[in-house]
Amino acid sequence: MFAAVIVVNTQTGATTAAKPAGTTTAAKAPAPGGATNIESITNYVVENFEMATAWEASMPRDQGIVSLLRKEGGPNEVRSKGEEMNKYILGLKVEYFRTGYNWFSTTPPRKIKVPGVTKQLNVWVAGRNYEHRLSFVITDFYGQMNMIGNEKLNFTGWKQITAQVSPFLPQDEYHSSMDRGIHLVGLRVECDPLYTHGKYYVYFDDITADTDLYLENYKDADDPSDDW
Repeated sequence: MFAAVIVVNTQTGATTAAKPAGTTTAAKAPAPGGATNIESITNYVVENFEMATAWEASMPRDQGIVSLLRKEGGPNEVRSKGEEMNKYILGLKVEYFRTGYNWFSTTPPRKIKVPGVTKQLNVWVAGRNYEHRLSFVITDFYGQMNMIGNEKLNFTGWKQITAQVSPFLPQDEYHSSMDRGIHLVGLRVECDPLYTHGKYYVYFDDITADTDLYLENYKDADDPSDDW
C-alpha cells in the first residue's frame, strides 16, 4: 500500500530583509521503493517592497514613460501582519505615447532567489479595472527565462494574484547538491491596446511563494555544495 503524508509551514525572505512569514507542511505518497516523499510547504516572503525605490521600471521608449514611487499603504491583510514591517508599497505610473500592444515591467536591483521547489507565486495588486495582464518573470534552475501567470487586472482595489508554477519547470537536478529553486527577475504587464491612452496607475505589495523547503530544512549540513 501507499501512504500519504502532508506538512505545512510558513517562512519569509525578502530582498530587503528576509524573515519568516508562515509555513505549512504536507506529505504526499511515498516514492517507488518505499521512500516517503515528504513536502514542507512554506509561504515564503520574496519581496515586501519596504525598499521599493531600489527597484527599476522600464518600457519601450516609443510606447511611453513609466515612473516608480515608494508609497505608504497596502492591503489590510498584509499590514495586519505588522505595520512597521509592512509600511510601503511599490507604485507605477504609465504615460502612454501611443495606443497599441504596449508593455512595461519592474525589476529588483538583482534577481531574487526563491529556495526550494516553488508551487506558486503570489503578489498583491491594486488594480484600476483595465484588461491589462500581469506575469511573473522568472529563471529556472538552469537560468532559462520564463514568464508565468498572464492574469487580468480587471478589478478595483487590492487583490492577491496567484500564478501556478508548472511541475515540469526545472527547479532542481537529481544528481546535484546545488541549491534548488527559481529566481524572480521581475513583474511584467502586457497592456490591452484599447486602454493604452492617457495615464495608468498600478500598485504592488508583498510577493510571496508557496514553496517546498523540506530538503532545505532537513538535508545533511556537511554535504558539500556543487556551486563551484
